[in-house]
Amino acid sequence: SLHAAMDRSAEARAAAAEAEKIGPPGAGAEVTALLADDTETEALKAALEQAITRPGMSWWAPYRLATLLAATDDRATTERVVGLLTQATTLNPNADGAWTFLGESLSSLGRGDEAVAAVTKGIALMPA
Repeated sequence: SLHAAMDRSAEARAAAAEAEKIGPPGAGAEVTALLADDTETEALKAALEQAITRPGMSWWAPYRLATLLAATDDRATTERVVGLLTQATTLNPNADGAWTFLGESLSSLGRGDEAVAAVTKGIALMPA
């Protein structure tokens, strides 16, 4: 993840490949998702689906997957998005964007009080 964040994709890919060799299946999934081309949505979703099941993953994986799934406007998907965003905000309680997005998603499910609480938390974390 550090290599990916520092825009050192060759080193990140090598580390992810090594993790896959020595670790359990999917050990390099989050790094693979970090490096994925945003135009390859299905490949990115698949990498993120694998990453969210891994112990020690960051909050970013469920958050990013939620942003990709949110384009679908049906109740079951929105409920899944809420679950992913809840996971993201649990892993990183300071993720202001995740809190706000969670509030918007809860609101679309008609869960007003929870929505207001989540959006309020997001605004408190980043008032600007």
